[in-house]
Amino acid sequence: DGASFGESFVHSPPREQARTKFDEADPVDERRYTIMGETVEIIARLREAGLQVDTANHDASLFEINYTYADRSEGTFAFEALAPLGDSVVKLTLARTGVSDGDLAGIVDFLRIEHLDLSRTGIGDAAMAHIAKLENLRVLNLRDTEVTDVGIQELASLNHLERVYLWGSEATSDGAKRLEKRAGEGTVVLGTELGAPPRRLGPRN
Repeated sequence: DGASFGESFVHSPPREQARTKFDEADPVDERRYTIMGETVEIIARLREAGLQVDTANHDASLFEINYTYADRSEGTFAFEALAPLGDSVVKLTLARTGVSDGDLAGIVDFLRIEHLDLSRTGIGDAAMAHIAKLENLRVLNLRDTEVTDVGIQELASLNHLERVYLWGSEATSDGAKRLEKRAGEGTVVLGTELGAPPRRLGPRN
């Protein structure tokens, strides 16, 4: 089961519970993306390691990587395994994993990342210095994390930032407003429950 490599690459989850956004597509209109050369083998290795890999934006040269269903604990994320994909990684999902502030030092070389999901993890302010180096970041999900008003101010240097999700974090509405003011027009900070107690679920078992 899984992806069909070679002539085409068909999106499907590495495990039954890890459903992708393509699973509900009309079979008649099923999208296939041609992935050529060594990339086929790279993706196969990542999937064997438990990662979910999809093409992004209907473009076979761009990828989104999901660690949520992989068996990873703090210090074992080995982001160097993504290095062969280099600038092709534009979306990274670490939601509900054991990723730590220190682990995120390993993503700073992936400068094409536009979407980063850290929701329901234990990351805090120390992680923001690493995230602030992702110069193309547009969307950041910090829902149910330990990030505070101090940490989110690190994001003001990101010129392409459009949305930051903060509900359930330790940030307050005042901190969110300060970030919006510093980041300039075009930055939208969302959070219907700013300052509410975290409801983080923690790493998936």
